[in-house]
Amino acid sequence: MIDWSNDSAADYWFQKKEIPLINMGINNFWLDLNEPEMYDANAYYFGYNVNGVLKNRHSDIANLYAFKWIESLHRGYTLNQKNSIFQERPLFMSRAGAPGMQRFGAGMWSGDIGSNLGGLRAHINNQMNVSLSGIDFYSADTGGFHRNVFDGKDIQKLFTQWFANAVVFDFPVRPHTWVGETDNSETTPSLIGDINSNRENIYQRYSLAPYYYSLFYRAHLFGEAVTPPLVTLFQNDLNARSNSSEKMIGKFLLGSSISQYDDPIRRNIYLPEGRWLNYHTLDEVTYNGKTYIDYPIYLGNNYKIPLFVREGAIIPQMYVDDKTMDMLGLRNDGSKINDLILKIVPSNNKSEFTLYEDDGHSIDYKSSKYSQTIISQIRSGNTITVAVSAIQGNYNGMPLKRKQSVEIAIPNETVLSISINGNSMNKCSDNVNENCWIQSSRNSVIAKLGNIPTNTSTIYSFALKQIGNNYSQYNFTCFNSTTKIGESIYILGSTPELGNWDTSKAIKLSPVEYPSWSGYVSNISSNTNNIQWKCIKKNDQTNIVLQWQNGSNNTFNSVVRGYGGSVQGSF
Repeated sequence: MIDWSNDSAADYWFQKKEIPLINMGINNFWLDLNEPEMYDANAYYFGYNVNGVLKNRHSDIANLYAFKWIESLHRGYTLNQKNSIFQERPLFMSRAGAPGMQRFGAGMWSGDIGSNLGGLRAHINNQMNVSLSGIDFYSADTGGFHRNVFDGKDIQKLFTQWFANAVVFDFPVRPHTWVGETDNSETTPSLIGDINSNRENIYQRYSLAPYYYSLFYRAHLFGEAVTPPLVTLFQNDLNARSNSSEKMIGKFLLGSSISQYDDPIRRNIYLPEGRWLNYHTLDEVTYNGKTYIDYPIYLGNNYKIPLFVREGAIIPQMYVDDKTMDMLGLRNDGSKINDLILKIVPSNNKSEFTLYEDDGHSIDYKSSKYSQTIISQIRSGNTITVAVSAIQGNYNGMPLKRKQSVEIAIPNETVLSISINGNSMNKCSDNVNENCWIQSSRNSVIAKLGNIPTNTSTIYSFALKQIGNNYSQYNFTCFNSTTKIGESIYILGSTPELGNWDTSKAIKLSPVEYPSWSGYVSNISSNTNNIQWKCIKKNDQTNIVLQWQNGSNNTFNSVVRGYGGSVQGSF
């Protein structure tokens, strides 16, 4: 190992070894074994002086060893920044470090972690401490490095779960393992784990890229944490102080980490004060917060981290599909999509979010070559106003025109009219899909604009009205539900949304943790007493009921509004 406490030696190494790599186009560096790994109490280093005292033993150097290595790389880039090959933005990933390393553009990973739930929990908990130290680039060897300590029955499930956590909380997402240690060293998300879940989760990560990127800009400019623990934003909440398994993503999103086997429900999720919605469906989960809930970890058949969006949220997103190549909107045919896509949860309290953009690869941002778009929302009565400012600033490749799409979360409401800059918008049709609006789901409406100059501002006005009945949401689980090929488990109940005991209208569940089958139902009538239901087994082709759940009917009373919880039956 190099003695990084000797700046002259470090600079010599940069000139001889790092510059040739940078000339080859390599700007991301993996700094391994830099605790340093082998502790030797008798080791001597070049060291440094503290108040005239030479500090050069291993115990003096250990906590600064990685920091000095990172610093030497940053110093090398800074000294050579007038050279064109040093205009690309570097990233240094280090196995060790110290507070302050973030100013060099460096991040850490959680070491050679074990492929088990204990390793995943330790990583999630440690991320809280790293965040409080000011370091936002933090990740794990997704799926675990040492698979010989796997503690479950199926490594595929662990990888799916770990990958789902990583796409929400880790920067960067980075599967890695010791090849050959076991008979399964696969790390490619399309070749290990539940492929559909992995795909949907990486789509989610790309979709949120403008939001994440803007959060990192705020970390750079103002020192704000990207994924702070709950206590950072809810400092007077005693429940938040003791919680390390949930993180905020910025100030608008809350993610609940998962580290469990054989249970489709994440237990005891805490939602702080305020109104919270399901990020994926925009169903209202709670209207006042300060509550614990048990929440499903599957959306349909896909494994998802429970993700909640706060009232007042403004979330910029990007368009993502199977042709997306990077977070700048590049597509596999060489074209680019620069649409401004916003998801907004209205609030009576005005909120703002600043979207930061730049060229995505150079160090020009250090010379203030980036743009800002300020988005605000405010609700007054049944009217929601969303303002999108003209783009401010400039950078190479900045779009001069772009499409806009504004999605408003309106659970239990409907739209009367929408206007843009005072001009009414028509509803979209088969022939008109721009400069119009659509009811995108039961819980949201989207206003869509075609290409408009980015140096102009827009003001959206949404007029709403309450619908007759509120809806509540429940997760249904049927245990001990063994089936043969061509058979599935359904639920059937006493209300219209549960089929009114008509077996042809039963709701099919998913075998997410077989032999347990689960399903999330979002349109249960609120404030209804004595809702009765049962699990049934049906032939998928003939619709013939093969088995009813034994015993009396399952019953529950639905809540006034929001998420009512998890109900269960069993064969």
